[in-house]
Amino acid sequence: MTMTETTTETKVVQVNLQNLIDLWKLTDNNQHSEATLELAKLLQDPGAIEIAEKILQDHMRQGFISIAGQQLRAELQQSLLNSVKLKFGRPMYYLMKAAL
Repeated sequence: MTMTETTTETKVVQVNLQNLIDLWKLTDNNQHSEATLELAKLLQDPGAIEIAEKILQDHMRQGFISIAGQQLRAELQQSLLNSVKLKFGRPMYYLMKAAL
């Protein structure tokens, strides 16, 4: 199963079952910051990628994620999920939400 969305910039964004499995593997290993970064990359959102990379860098540098980092990550995840809902519809939104 592959869902495709073409943006006005003619970038093609594809989400397939393997992408979901990869996200689930990351979150199963408690790698939520990495999963957020992968979703941002999957959606090709440069601003979200930059924020997710910063969150991950801080997380790795400190050895833990701060409460502020957790809140920022949660907000970013919700923003990315809203993009998924708009681009691919509710079914993919719920699948991605379950993966995060």
